Amino acid sequence: MLSYLVLALAFTAVVTISPPILFGRPRGGFLKRYQYNHKFYNASTGIVFLMIGGEGSISPPGDKWVKDESITMMQWAQKYGAAAFQLEHRFYGPKENAPLSLCDDFDENNLTKSKQFFFSNIISYFQDINQYSGDNRNAATRNGLGIPKACEIMTNSSLGDEMDRVKQVLDWYTVTNGGKVGCYDNSYGKYLKNTRTRLIPISMTSLRYVVGYGKPALNWAISKQRITVPTESLEAQYQ
Repeated sequence: MLSYLVLALAFTAVVTISPPILFGRPRGGFLKRYQYNHKFYNASTGIVFLMIGGEGSISPPGDKWVKDESITMMQWAQKYGAAAFQLEHRFYGPKENAPLSLCDDFDENNLTKSKQFFFSNIISYFQDINQYSGDNRNAATRNGLGIPKACEIMTNSSLGDEMDRVKQVLDWYTVTNGGKVGCYDNSYGKYLKNTRTRLIPISMTSLRYVVGYGKPALNWAISKQRITVPTESLEAQYQ
């Protein structure tokens, strides 16, 4: 299944595909999206720039990486005659499919992993706050999402004990990013099942599969100038 949604910029498109059969896994799982912009593409050189997206959606304003010509990558695309591609969420599917939450009971049959999962969920909030503090990358950081406010909450004893303040930070983070405060799941078992059955690992084969659907159809493996595409460890796979 392949569908196209043409964006405001005539040369930019977002594509949604059902995952192919990879590594013996059945067809299915999360739909994956990528974007391409071939405005500056020079077929004589065959250069491709590939953005492997992080936790953000590629829906506007996340499409800026292949749409906004003031962005460094698009300036280089113009300079070197490159096509620009962006994969959503490292090509694992929308980030909303992996929510963080903290209200399920611990799995007594797998207590060690459950406790590790509990703390990793909490730490991930603080990790994001530290990583993006002060970079003005979106409305949340421009409106104060960062280290100073987190420290203000954590050192304010009037808000309760340390665990109460941790919860305050998580709630503040959630609301600042446009979410709603509620019950946060904390089931390691559910997360494990979800990851094993629905996420498909990245491979160079799947990346070429994506690019092959672009216009123009590109294969950087045989282009005159090759672009090195970094890969990441398949942390989403658990044994």
